[in-house]
Amino acid sequence: YLLRKDYQYWVLFLYSCNFPQENHTVLTVMMGGKWFNKFFGDNPTDKRLLNIAVGHCRDILGITQIPICHHTAVRENCIPQYVVGHYDRIARIFSYIKEKQLPLSLIGSSYSGIGVHDVILSAKHAAEQVATIK
Repeated sequence: YLLRKDYQYWVLFLYSCNFPQENHTVLTVMMGGKWFNKFFGDNPTDKRLLNIAVGHCRDILGITQIPICHHTAVRENCIPQYVVGHYDRIARIFSYIKEKQLPLSLIGSSYSGIGVHDVILSAKHAAEQVATIK
């Protein structure tokens, strides 16, 4: 789920546990983005962040149980946030490379998506293009 509430971005990942534990759900909550310091301050405590995350899970998903286990980690500047017009700019760059037949492949989270699956897909496409060069 990608949720926007009061200009705060919340991403909730629900996992049906990979392990044979029944009656448990693993949630990953990512919050803040480039507004992290604005909403949480420069050095929020783990307890404060956990309480905010649990509160939003309660408000948004209706989960009222208190976590039986948790891990809180702050990862600063770990996920790129593209600026407005990013995809148009990248499309022009890719078109230019193709039009000029440049021996160049651009892959990675800077171009076509920030997730691991996006990077793998861009690497696959680049490999396919290299394989067709005669």
